[in-house]
Amino acid sequence: MKKHKKLTIFLIILLVIGGLILYIGSKMKEAQEILNAMYNSSEVATIEKRSLVESLSATGTVISKDSEDVIALVQGVEVKEIPVSVGDRVNAGDILCILDSTDLETQVNNLETSLKASKQNSNSSIASSGRLLNENKDTRNTQVGRDYEDAQLRFNDYEKAVADADKAQQEYDSAVNEYNWRASDLNSFLDNHPGMSDYDFAMTKDPQVAQDYNFYKSKYDSAKSMMESKEKALETAKKSRDQALETYNKTVRTYEDHLTNNDSSIMSRNDSLINAKTQSTTVGLNEELQIKQYKDQINECTVLAPYSGIITNITAVEGTKYAGTTIMTIEDDSAYKITAQIDEYDIAKVKVGQRVVIKTNGTGDLELEGKVSEVAPRATKSATTGTVSTTQSITYAVKIDVITPCDSLKMDMTAKLSIILNEKDNVLTVPYDAVQTDDEGRLYIEKNVPKPEGEGRERAGRDKGDRDGQQTDPTANRIYITKGIESDYYIEVIGDGVVEGVEIVVPSKNGGNDFMRMMMSQGPMGGF
Repeated sequence: MKKHKKLTIFLIILLVIGGLILYIGSKMKEAQEILNAMYNSSEVATIEKRSLVESLSATGTVISKDSEDVIALVQGVEVKEIPVSVGDRVNAGDILCILDSTDLETQVNNLETSLKASKQNSNSSIASSGRLLNENKDTRNTQVGRDYEDAQLRFNDYEKAVADADKAQQEYDSAVNEYNWRASDLNSFLDNHPGMSDYDFAMTKDPQVAQDYNFYKSKYDSAKSMMESKEKALETAKKSRDQALETYNKTVRTYEDHLTNNDSSIMSRNDSLINAKTQSTTVGLNEELQIKQYKDQINECTVLAPYSGIITNITAVEGTKYAGTTIMTIEDDSAYKITAQIDEYDIAKVKVGQRVVIKTNGTGDLELEGKVSEVAPRATKSATTGTVSTTQSITYAVKIDVITPCDSLKMDMTAKLSIILNEKDNVLTVPYDAVQTDDEGRLYIEKNVPKPEGEGRERAGRDKGDRDGQQTDPTANRIYITKGIESDYYIEVIGDGVVEGVEIVVPSKNGGNDFMRMMMSQGPMGGF
């Protein structure tokens, strides 16, 4: 009985242990199925047309359209009055500061008196030299007047002789042309009757030949005689022309000799006049230059607003001597800009003219329109000190024009920027996570194929494949694509088979997949 009792207890223990093992095994199998479902889970999306915007986010500061440190181009004068205060709004041309110009005005008066006396003395000297010069000119003009008239008459004779020679040349050239023409006709006639002499033509029994010969011969002799006559006439005309030229040249030389003899005294008088004028110009130049400089400084003593804006800083103090430094700062708040620093990794994407969406803390959810107006060609470098080492940050300054008018916008506000790098309307898109990469690095999206009710993913795959148990092609539902514009959540897809309305698979991006894969590879008890 004791042996049976022990055996019974042992069997009961075995049964309890076996039951526990079966229970734990079923629970582990159930957990494995849950993990499998989590691992293989995915979402379904649809290829849809959307408007996508690709943007770059940045933070900047609101600044005025323009800022200028106001100065005056004068020094050593007292700051007499500053009629504006910090925060005042002024218009272009308003008085910002008045400097004392009393000493400068006294200097101008003294210089103008001295200049007047110097010009009077100089004018008297110029007038005296001018009178003597005119007297010498009158004497010279009387002496050379007759020579000039003679030269003019001889020149007229020369021009007539030139015209006669030109006419004789034309008549000679015409006679030469006539002679050449008649000689050509005669030679052509003789070429047609080779071997015949004047005697032969005279004795020929062909009356037409004799008549033609006599015609061509008489025309030739007449043209030759005329050419020789015109040649002699041309030679006579040329001699007359040359003689007229010589006579004219002699008259001109006489005129020039008389002119030279009288010019020496005139040149002396003219030099005296030039010296008087030069001295007058030199004396007046220095005084006039000083007067202009003082008057410019007097004008600078009334400092005007270069444009409309707000006074943001005043450094000058009434009653002190002005040393040429900044008097005050004025900023043009009729429009605003945003200045921002863009990281060196992103700056290549930013171009002048790109649209910018602007938000500020002061304007809440209001979106303002902007445009990139300037991209710095060189970087702004700044050092950042950490716990271990110091690193250098490389950024580039970008300026953005604020296009949307906004009364709530103020200088120095923090601006949140979205620089629009690219945007497209009505393009085919899928969620960003739907794009997958195959073993060859090609991009694709996967069509969603509904599973038969009550069956898992693997069974559904087998049902779509060969009914004899062959493995289904895993690439059958892939649509290979090319990426287009990207936003934060969606991406443009381009390719054959990309059609609006097609359902696609969006794989799960669960961060625990690696742990699940390890647990399932160990079996029901492998994790313990």
